[in-house]
Amino acid sequence: MWVGWALGCAVSMGMVDILSKRGLREFDPWIVGTARLGFALPALAIPILRSGLPMLSPAFWATVAVMIPLEIAAFFFLLEALRVAPLVETVPFLSLSPLFTVLVSWCLLGERVTWLGFLGIGMIGAGGYLLYGHELRHGYLGPLKAMTRSRGTTLMVLVALLYSITSTLGKRAIELSSPMAFPGIYFALLAAVFVGIHLARGERPAAFLQAVARRPWLLVGLGLADGLTFLIHSIGVLLAPVAYFVGVKRLSSVVSVAVGGALFQERHLPLGVAGTTCMVAGVVLLTLGR
Repeated sequence: MWVGWALGCAVSMGMVDILSKRGLREFDPWIVGTARLGFALPALAIPILRSGLPMLSPAFWATVAVMIPLEIAAFFFLLEALRVAPLVETVPFLSLSPLFTVLVSWCLLGERVTWLGFLGIGMIGAGGYLLYGHELRHGYLGPLKAMTRSRGTTLMVLVALLYSITSTLGKRAIELSSPMAFPGIYFALLAAVFVGIHLARGERPAAFLQAVARRPWLLVGLGLADGLTFLIHSIGVLLAPVAYFVGVKRLSSVVSVAVGGALFQERHLPLGVAGTTCMVAGVVLLTLGR
């Protein structure tokens, strides 16, 4: 049952990446980010209005207090990565978040990784190498050098690291609240902090309203899709271990690279799809090998 939720989340997340990239070609990151968070709220408020707010313990607020700064940092890095680099150089590297989770558990908790898990780690590395396969004309180290030079790739690796932490904390927060209420509460807090930061930096609310008036289908649709994605995620992680659910959810990378790359006419698309698929397959193997 949880696989269906994960696949739905993957498709929805893929559309969010594509719409975000489209928005960032025209608008500043703060406008796109505000649309993602703000227009998600009406959809996420419906479950709360129907069932009401649960009792929220101090443990819930303590967990959220740790998550918010990490999530905001990841969100800033994510938007900047999508702005400066093609989807093929950014989105696939979100597949590293399950890898980081496993490595942290291995180093700190002594959890073992089976041979299947090591094979998955190898496939994730091979997929990342394949994404930059066109750089082989500069030698075998060409793809690795290109990877480290790409600002978008570097930023998305940081995003994956932060998400490996917030995904685990997020399950704890959902258990302390409810899968219906948590997304609305969390997005409201994220939106308040994100918008507050930009208003403090001198951004004008009028610019956001003008952008929405110009492209309502894009910005409103982006927020609704992001809200739907988070709601599906919140339900899905209660039906399966976080690493399992996130591993299948990372199929969103294939959707983003294949569909988005074609729409935006990005270069080296066949290599990008092959490398992304290899990385996602590695995530699945890594998850099964825990």
